[in-house]
Amino acid sequence: MKRILSSICAGFLFSVATVWCQELPGQEVGRVGEYVITLEDVDAAWKKSDPSDHSRTWQSLYTGRRKALDNLIARALIADAAHNKGVSTDDFLAEELEKRIDPVIEKDVLEFYEQNKEEFQGQSLNEMESAIRKFLDQQTRLVAYDRLVADLRKNSSVQVSLEPPRSQINIDPQDPIRGNVSAAVTIIEFSDFQCPFCARVTPTLAMLLKDYSNSVRLIWKDFPLLQIHHKAKEAAAAAHCAGEQGKYWEYHDRLFADQESIKHDGVFQHANALLLDELQFTTCVSSGKYEDKIQKSIVEGRDVGVSSTPTVFINGRRVVGAQPYEIFSEIIEEELILLESQ
Repeated sequence: MKRILSSICAGFLFSVATVWCQELPGQEVGRVGEYVITLEDVDAAWKKSDPSDHSRTWQSLYTGRRKALDNLIARALIADAAHNKGVSTDDFLAEELEKRIDPVIEKDVLEFYEQNKEEFQGQSLNEMESAIRKFLDQQTRLVAYDRLVADLRKNSSVQVSLEPPRSQINIDPQDPIRGNVSAAVTIIEFSDFQCPFCARVTPTLAMLLKDYSNSVRLIWKDFPLLQIHHKAKEAAAAAHCAGEQGKYWEYHDRLFADQESIKHDGVFQHANALLLDELQFTTCVSSGKYEDKIQKSIVEGRDVGVSSTPTVFINGRRVVGAQPYEIFSEIIEEELILLESQ
């Protein structure tokens, strides 16, 4: 296994190393008289002038490299497993995928058709059945392939040392926190109470806190999108006011469970439902006492390239959007393995 993996990955890592050798941070890339401009100066200026673009570009570079590396590792694992069984790679794949493929049944076709009916522009199930079945067959093969690679990785010595980009984010003692306060893995969520995608990712983050209860903590950062969500800042302030009475997360959960209520002064209804002291809560919300904290959180987000919500950082590693559970858990697992090796 080591021989095959080394030979395949060496070429990839060599090409990456070549890029970095050509572009070192202290490398001179410009000069005006005696004034030398280094690549580090350029990157710092780029990050300062357009942090969002800087962050997205570096994340895109890492994502592309990581995808290529994972593909190379998968090919090496499959080639090694086929060699050990004394069969060709194609025969090995055919046999192993067959074990893991869930056959497409009529129910799957019908459910897919109903879920995507609007996209079919009036075409009937009979007209679309063949195309749907073909698509679902392809998807089941991809899922089976991922299962095979995951099984092979469990039983092999695979190391990934490609370092992801990380953002340094200050944690304020007043930031709401959920989970094990001393956890090794920190999830920082920049979010907006009126954002539908933020509501969609909330159950996923709750599940991660449950499944990694000893290893993960969640920290909330306000990032109301003021131009499109006009009540989001008020909702953020109201949540902090609820937090003064020990009910931040209960209030947080109610807002996401009923986002429509935010448009209609529901912030006060939720306070009543949680039996908060009405006078204290109302006074707190109207005082504007959390205006500076919310604005500070917005600036912090912009400084690390946040431009949309939800944007989540797992030990500084950026994840944008309401991604599936598996995306988050894979990064958490990698972080835990990295911490164990240190």
